[in-house]
Amino acid sequence: MKGEKGSNKGGVFFPIFSAKMLYFFSRLFSAGRGSTWPGEIALRIRKDFVRRVAERNRQLKTVFVIGTNGKTTSSKLLAHVLRKSGTGVFSNDSGANLLNGVASALIKHANLSGRINEQAAVFEIDENALPHVVRQIRPSAILALDLFRDQLDRYGEVDAITARWKKVFAELPAGTILVLNGQDPAIFYLGQNVPHLSVHYFGLPKETLYEKSAALDADSVFCPNCSARLHFSALAYSHIGIFRCPKCGLDNSRSSEDLSEKMENPLRGLFNRYNLSGAMLAAEAVFGISPVKFARFLEGFRPSFGRQEKIEYQGRNFILQLSKNPVGFNRSLDLLEDAREPVENVLVILNDNIPDGRDVSWIWDVEFERLIARAGRIWVSGLRAYDLAVRLKYAVREVFVPEEWHETAEKKILVEENMDKMLEKIMQASKPGDTINVLPVYSAMLALRKKLSGKTFK
Repeated sequence: MKGEKGSNKGGVFFPIFSAKMLYFFSRLFSAGRGSTWPGEIALRIRKDFVRRVAERNRQLKTVFVIGTNGKTTSSKLLAHVLRKSGTGVFSNDSGANLLNGVASALIKHANLSGRINEQAAVFEIDENALPHVVRQIRPSAILALDLFRDQLDRYGEVDAITARWKKVFAELPAGTILVLNGQDPAIFYLGQNVPHLSVHYFGLPKETLYEKSAALDADSVFCPNCSARLHFSALAYSHIGIFRCPKCGLDNSRSSEDLSEKMENPLRGLFNRYNLSGAMLAAEAVFGISPVKFARFLEGFRPSFGRQEKIEYQGRNFILQLSKNPVGFNRSLDLLEDAREPVENVLVILNDNIPDGRDVSWIWDVEFERLIARAGRIWVSGLRAYDLAVRLKYAVREVFVPEEWHETAEKKILVEENMDKMLEKIMQASKPGDTINVLPVYSAMLALRKKLSGKTFK
């Protein structure tokens, strides 16, 4: 096309220059870290900006990390190991996982002509945004972690996301590498009908899966091939496990590989064992990094912001564990149950901002009865604090059967909508050295983290 030759470098110079200036001034005036707006500006100038930059950097091995839970942790695991291995790598590590976040990451690492020096990019991609991002940048590989119900008002049911991903996978170029959780029925099935792709499955050994029946938060309990009810011989949690369809014979019992079995996991929780296993398999399949080297390169890894992150504030230890949907929240409760020390203070923050989803009915699928039984005091805050308080009072009636205990049990539930005021109350009621376990939704995690540490992310 006319005007896309010479110094303009195919139309990317002006978008990159404009976006870099925005990024510079946003940092200069402390107006944010520029995780989305530089990309938004570039995309408004050129709708195909990401595609044009990608075409200039064909040497770049790009890995997309997708799924409902674990994207940020798995992306950071993979990027950390690649960096330690000597591979130049960058990512959208702020969690900006829409197309504008990907564009911002490209802008940050590109020169004015659109050239990038790094050899690899690891992008976490919002599950609903995957079709839009793939239209502009074709990944070398996709790491798919799991699919659970999340923000139903935005995404719809799990089946709707699965259908979109199926179409994306069918249209990927031959040879694209798929690293799939072979113990999530929907994701396992997505890898069964793409012979033009290089498919690898990860999972955990059967002996490490201790649940015998699907929990209330399970979604994929019917066969994705014939719709018959699946038979699970072992489950890790929710619908993640070993299954077989008695009608059509779909069987995942021998499909998955666990490369993490003989190494120590730097993160707590069985769900993080899946994140580690997937990242290890992706590192080997895409970059040729053996499990032995992966384990060595993992040294020094720290959790991502808001994921088992510990922040000291005025002598108190706040431990943040993002809890944004039923399965994720229940895994956070697993961590509290596994804690050796008493769980005296738990702060739960529920918002209904855009990043969280407007529909908060999902709290009725969280096993709050376990929290009532385990925690000393439960501090409830956020824009939907009273919705959460109602759910907790129902949990009290499940846990404490004699009615005369209800009033006493409910007194340990303390409600304050305003997060700043709640923080003041917690400080007054606690003493230096106390631990405050925080289970926040996404927007609450960012706001509280900024309050505690002055940072929005690392």
